[in-house]
Amino acid sequence: MATIIEGNQPYTPTRLQWLTLELNAIYSMRTLNSPFHLHISCGDIENTLLIHVAYPPDEDIEKIQQYVENIKSDALSKAAQRNFESWFNIDAVLVQEVN
Repeated sequence: MATIIEGNQPYTPTRLQWLTLELNAIYSMRTLNSPFHLHISCGDIENTLLIHVAYPPDEDIEKIQQYVENIKSDALSKAAQRNFESWFNIDAVLVQEVN
């Protein structure tokens, strides 16, 4: 009997995981040359996408907040395109980095 390699096992991501993957791909490229670090994940709360942003102390917090609002808007738009808006939630965590 053939041995199945663990990495070759079928896996079907959830809707939230697919959306998270797509948004990470889009926004990781957009933040390559920025002073802050961005990561989007599936939150601990059911059906919630979580935006994590770490930024330096000298960065303009209003600029960061506006960027996060743009990501939220884009995520909500993508969720609506897929008819996810009835169950989809989004939240953000902003963390100031320590020098």
